[in-house]
Amino acid sequence: MTYAPRNERYARAAQALAEAMAELQAKNRKDVPSRSASCYEEDRKLLAAKREELERMAERLLEKETLDEDDVRQILGSSEN
Repeated sequence: MTYAPRNERYARAAQALAEAMAELQAKNRKDVPSRSASCYEEDRKLLAAKREELERMAERLLEKETLDEDDVRQILGSSEN
């Protein structure tokens, strides 16, 4: 069995790693925009669904500047302790 010199093995390993990274970067460039758009749409829907609570919280913040846990529970209508 013959081994390549150490520097040559490192060079081949580095080249293989660089190729794998390039493939991953190309895949991410393709996938990330669609994932970002999906997350944006989910966030937009959640904010729209919770708009009333968010507006009540914003009004209370304008009055008090800070909210504690009890304030938030009251605003959200939660009776949990």
